[in-house]
Amino acid sequence: MASTISRQALKTLMDSETLYAVIDVRDWGEFSLGQIFGASCIPRGSLEKYISVLVPKADVHTVLYCDTGQRSIRAATSLETLGYTNVSVLAGGLNSWIAVGYKTLHGWSLRGKEYGERLQVEEGIPEMTVEELHVHLKQDKQLYIFDTRTEPEFQTAHLPGAYCAPGGQLALIAPEVVQDKTRTIVTNCAGRTRSLLGAHVLQRMGFTNVYALKGGTGAWRIAGHTEELEKGDGAPLPRLSEAAITACKQFAEQVAREDGIPSITPQELHARQAAGELLYLLDVRLLDEYQAGHLPGAHFCPGTQIALLVECLVGVKNASIITMCADRARAIIAASLLKGAGYPNVSVLDGGIT
Repeated sequence: MASTISRQALKTLMDSETLYAVIDVRDWGEFSLGQIFGASCIPRGSLEKYISVLVPKADVHTVLYCDTGQRSIRAATSLETLGYTNVSVLAGGLNSWIAVGYKTLHGWSLRGKEYGERLQVEEGIPEMTVEELHVHLKQDKQLYIFDTRTEPEFQTAHLPGAYCAPGGQLALIAPEVVQDKTRTIVTNCAGRTRSLLGAHVLQRMGFTNVYALKGGTGAWRIAGHTEELEKGDGAPLPRLSEAAITACKQFAEQVAREDGIPSITPQELHARQAAGELLYLLDVRLLDEYQAGHLPGAHFCPGTQIALLVECLVGVKNASIITMCADRARAIIAASLLKGAGYPNVSVLDGGIT
């Protein structure tokens, strides 16, 4: 039978460096309106489907909570039936946590969003409004728009003349498309965070006139320019040259040195897995690359999306994360974003999947 854990003991656990997971078993809407920072959400009815992804090892201390504790008790029984051996329920639920003034937050993907906001302030990433961009486009002022969303999002609707540069592809595509690093570049996503992360990457690469589109395609629609959105593949991308590939690799290695991102060899990976260590393997390539073949147990988690999607895949705090791609470059850039978003135990698979 699952034990109970007090709010004080849970807070101590969450301040520690041990392996643990905190799972909110309420519905997604309830979670979004108020949550314990660092918790993952798996509604009680979806536990059997998702718990093995977020908490792959059954002996990790897993704490469940809801509003009062009643749903958590039932959810704990489900976990124990699945073989989880170290399950606790927060006594009194979220209500007891709030009652003593412990902090709660609302929203989704909070670590990644907080990181984007911090970058915007600390690095002074400038923003361009929809109105300003619309004027530039109407006046035929030459600028480059890089859409950092996923390919399906881009193909559904994108800004006029935009290039599809999802996630980790941005550092490969930008040097090929923009030869002059002083030219104006606008990064965009659906809202805000992925634009800021993309602008951050380009600034680190040495592009000096980069803007994040304020409000993204959402603001473009609100401004009444929906009919100007385009569908399909967008501006044609040139074939990647060796020079662009080399520029991306050199930049990635610079990031690894500056951010202190370690590597792990395939042999070390196998040894740690054989020893039973909990490792999250995140493949940051494009979907078609991932589907063509990936390491056993690796989850698809593309490039710039990683700072937002990681919470859906990594449920055990303080566990090790290993990013991987075809070689090293995209995996290093993704690892840098993860580290900035508050995941310090991140490494890169040396030599890549190939």
